[in-house]
Amino acid sequence: MSTLPKIIEVKAGDTLSSLAYEILGDYSSWKELAYFNNLNIFDELKVGSSIKIPIKEEVQKVLDSASSEITELNGEVQSVVKEILDTRAGKSITKLLGVDNTQLLKDLDLSSLAKGVNNLSKQVMDAPEWSYVSWVL
Repeated sequence: MSTLPKIIEVKAGDTLSSLAYEILGDYSSWKELAYFNNLNIFDELKVGSSIKIPIKEEVQKVLDSASSEITELNGEVQSVVKEILDTRAGKSITKLLGVDNTQLLKDLDLSSLAKGVNNLSKQVMDAPEWSYVSWVL
């Protein structure tokens, strides 16, 4: 298996979609290249500029960060929702709507999303390099 270049230099006539096809074999991956490189999709690529292609370590870092953020956010969401549900107004509204507070908190639990990101993170090591670009998002 050939290794993808980590950085490619933009040549005259290059577009995000042509680079996506040339490097990744998929024209539609241009959005991921733009995102990963903080490029404005409406601006023309500058000849001589560099386009970075994500490598395993970078993808792993993004996924680990996402998992941590989701876990942290989950705690905040659960705390705020519980605080709201414990108010008089919250109790009245849930009673009026016939909503079970425990079930509502369970439905708003994001821990399964964090587990999914962790599982995806484990798959990075076995995946072909061309697939990393879409995982960054």
